[in-house]
Amino acid sequence: MGAAGTRGPAQTTGLAALAGTALVLLGVPGTGRPDERPLSAGAAIAFLRDGDVWTMREDGSEQAQLTHLRDVGFLSWSLDGRRIAFARPNAIWVMTDTGHRVREVVRTGHPGARLGAETDRLVERGCSLSEPCLLPTFTWLPDGRHLAFASPDQVCVVRVSTGAISQVTHFAEGWCDEVCSSPDGRQLAFVHLQPLEKVPDETDGPHWHRERLHLLDLQTSELTCIVDGDEPGPQGERLIVSLSFGLGGPHLIYSDVPHAFGDGRVTSVDLPTLQPSDLSDGSTGRLAHWYPVGSPKGEQLAALCFGWEEDASRYGDGIATYDPQVSAWRYYWLTPWDDPEPTHDDLSYSPDGTRIAYVQRAGHRAVPAVCVLNLRYGGVRRLTDNATMPRWRPRAATAADG
Repeated sequence: MGAAGTRGPAQTTGLAALAGTALVLLGVPGTGRPDERPLSAGAAIAFLRDGDVWTMREDGSEQAQLTHLRDVGFLSWSLDGRRIAFARPNAIWVMTDTGHRVREVVRTGHPGARLGAETDRLVERGCSLSEPCLLPTFTWLPDGRHLAFASPDQVCVVRVSTGAISQVTHFAEGWCDEVCSSPDGRQLAFVHLQPLEKVPDETDGPHWHRERLHLLDLQTSELTCIVDGDEPGPQGERLIVSLSFGLGGPHLIYSDVPHAFGDGRVTSVDLPTLQPSDLSDGSTGRLAHWYPVGSPKGEQLAALCFGWEEDASRYGDGIATYDPQVSAWRYYWLTPWDDPEPTHDDLSYSPDGTRIAYVQRAGHRAVPAVCVLNLRYGGVRRLTDNATMPRWRPRAATAADG
């Protein structure tokens, strides 16, 4: 990777320029009345099935279909557990935890922007999509009233109740991805992809681009470049694939993988100093880690792991958790060595941090299943089949209905 921690000039036209408007961010008390609706008792985990949002109890029972749209590609709970935001082609929608008050909040892009990975999966399942399309990336802000999203060429913030949009970046070109909010809502981390003139020899190959990992202060509009990606080449390009905050302090966690198959790395960046630390573990043969997610309180980290012996004769995959107190990974090998078929992805911590929901795929075209790993005992429970993207509902708290 390239240099880390280069600070750019502060932007003056972001949220700091919105003083006097109705936009409320960063946990500042608003005027909305408290939402005292009773929470849906059965909705512990939300997930996707055939392009729609479903919920179920933590044991897999009482499954309920909340949407009938066939083209949902991403979902996320609000931090109070009362609403679910989800992505459809070129738009973000929001509904209650019971599937009521379904409405479009914002249109996020224009047809022809690019295809997302979940779009490909929807098409493979025969869902009806108007291609090409964009499935936006977004994140709830902690106040529960706003969403930050990639537009796709800029990062914006939208107020859920009114649809009012504030553009918080001003890039001349490129596009944005992997938007993530800090726990206090004061900062946004995101990836910006800078197009380059160089293109591969293959006419059908992708255009080269440079990936930059940025941190944006929503109070001051200061934009900091955390990682300035190396100029890509046939063997050198690494892709930033996941962002998370946590590890018991102000740390930004990201993973990056080679454009071609190879070792995935997890890096922690100490935000006061911008010093990176490689969390990769090479103690047992060769190990790759990617797609890190933080536990609800931020004290631990989980990531997918893939390991193989030095001679590459045997390998397996599973889930690894990182404890910063001892600076070590603990491994839960879900696939036995010498059995390369199953793969796992889409990790989500339970509210108490003792379990992780994930998706198991026994082969590339196999029917995916949602399973739960108990971190205390190492046991695995299969909850439901033909399901992806499990998202554990946050522990409910009183929040304003914004």
